[in-house]
Amino acid sequence: VRLKERSDGQLPLITGYGAVFYRNGQEGTQYWLWDNVVERIAPSAFTRAIQEDDVRGLKNHNPDLLLGRSSAGTMKLSVDEIGLRYEITPPNTQTGRDTIEEIKRGDLTGSSFSFLIPEGGDEWSEQKTAEGAKIHIRTLIELQVFDTGPVTFPAYSATTTGVRCYRSVSKADEELLLRRTAAKVIVVSRTEVDVRCRELEIRLGLTKNR
Repeated sequence: VRLKERSDGQLPLITGYGAVFYRNGQEGTQYWLWDNVVERIAPSAFTRAIQEDDVRGLKNHNPDLLLGRSSAGTMKLSVDEIGLRYEITPPNTQTGRDTIEEIKRGDLTGSSFSFLIPEGGDEWSEQKTAEGAKIHIRTLIELQVFDTGPVTFPAYSATTTGVRCYRSVSKADEELLLRRTAAKVIVVSRTEVDVRCRELEIRLGLTKNR
């Protein structure tokens, strides 16, 4: 996350990459869901989303910490060879000022995004390591994006994306987890997510059903 000063003296723009595409040999561009299951984002993942989705710019995925919105023109989204880039014009509010100060101090350095995987939006494959171990690869090829912005704890270390177990469940389960919120903001209980992650582990043979 970086700040971009403006010549008009207004609050600086907040810029960053909410997600990064997988690049071979760069460990920070993939996310290990489990010891032998890795998630990667394909360059096609955001093509539709940046044109059609009304994405919010949130701090730590919190709807109460609103920084911008794509439909309002206060957040701009684009895609380049690195990933999904955002540029937020922050409001002159306590949230906006606090976020800028935390970035200036170096306390807030990561970014993230929340999303839903539509039917056919991911692909599974396998490969073997040099040691002969089998790796399951989940490649995200198309996503519906709800929000993006600065976060305290990013998942993709190369700059970022969050929600660990949530992205590992099926589309039907994702819809179930989202049904409580008309605004489609991701609010899930730990119990619901743990159960679905456990079910996925069993289906993939990562753990035994006891």
